[in-house]
Amino acid sequence: MVSFPGTTHELDHNHSSDHRQTNGASAPVSDPSMQSPAQSPIPVTVVVCARDRGSVIGRCLDSVKLAHPAEIIVVDGNSSDDTVAIARAKAVTVISDNGAGLGAARQLGASVAQNDYVVFVDTDVVVEPETLAQLLAEATEENYDALEAELRTLSSTPSYWQEAERWRRQVAMRRGVASVLGCQITLVRQALLMQVGFDPAFKGAAEDADFCFRARAVGAVVAHSSRAVAYHEDRLTLRDFVGQKIWHGRGLARLITRYGRHYLNRAVSQVDASMGAAKLNIRYLPYMFVSWSFTAVGVAMESLKIASDPTLRQRLKTVQAA
Repeated sequence: MVSFPGTTHELDHNHSSDHRQTNGASAPVSDPSMQSPAQSPIPVTVVVCARDRGSVIGRCLDSVKLAHPAEIIVVDGNSSDDTVAIARAKAVTVISDNGAGLGAARQLGASVAQNDYVVFVDTDVVVEPETLAQLLAEATEENYDALEAELRTLSSTPSYWQEAERWRRQVAMRRGVASVLGCQITLVRQALLMQVGFDPAFKGAAEDADFCFRARAVGAVVAHSSRAVAYHEDRLTLRDFVGQKIWHGRGLARLITRYGRHYLNRAVSQVDASMGAAKLNIRYLPYMFVSWSFTAVGVAMESLKIASDPTLRQRLKTVQAA
């Protein structure tokens, strides 16, 4: 049985959820030359976790700076490329997680944040100048503890795999209260991060799902935004997509080890929902087949690793307090 830390925290929320009505189409990201230079800082800390992301981190940070957060922190995971040099050139705070992995990196960034809200932004995301302000306003008004912006496709000429990812988000993401969020572009109360936190046992994918499960267990409300928008550079090629799915599968194996039947029941319901949606659009059946197949490969690979490492298995069975 999983033991949740800090279970004395209770929140009283009453929200409803409605379906996300959007075509998910790409839109041109705002031109920096059109932005007003005079704007009060938005009282949030943006945390960007990066490892060998020199090819995209500059674009990400440029867009974040145009959204005027009060603080920007890059947490570097021992990059071997020019990620750190580019980040420092953008005049943001750069710290290192010493290669501890994504869960540890997110928590490290949150722990040094100087604001009541932290916004996690992945390096392959571009935000609009209004994104951070919209996230903060909606979270405050609705009393959400964590709020994920709507992700749209960055490319104006998406490949099949990018189109399919856009379709998946249309099917899967609904405005309002949710059971789990991704952290590509997500605002979270710092107090919740200090109480529940990201678990360093999740070094790669699924660190966000694990956090959401434990956050909801202590009464937190997480939601998809009805107003804030950002743009994501989805995997362009089949090879890149396959690699991503294997990576996701490895994270899912750690979730399954921790939550067992509880998570498997949820996964089955997600597959059923996806199958129903795919029947309405057979164009994306190949996408679903590849996605499930290589996610399963990743689950199998990581499950073998966990089975051969009793220390890791025990670590996953025991939640570490933030």
